Amino acid sequence: MIISSHVFSELMNVLGKKLGHRIAVEAGQRIVSNPDYLIVESEEELKEALERVARQPSSVSFTDCIVMAFADRFGTRAIFGFDEVFRKNG
Repeated sequence: MIISSHVFSELMNVLGKKLGHRIAVEAGQRIVSNPDYLIVESEEELKEALERVARQPSSVSFTDCIVMAFADRFGTRAIFGFDEVFRKNG
């Protein structure tokens, strides 16, 4: 599974706020030590994500746009997410 570095950061923030730092750190350590997960820097997607978010309704987050730009970079339509915005944007 390929994970954008921005999405990993958001995951750590959400887990820390919702479940506490201990659980967030444990989850983060499991992800970074598992060879099935690849965390990739996604700086080159920032410009594309900014352009995307400008065209989206306010309910669509910048992180959602990072995910869409990242999926385009890797040529995949498979996104693990719960937001309807991914289906609407192809």
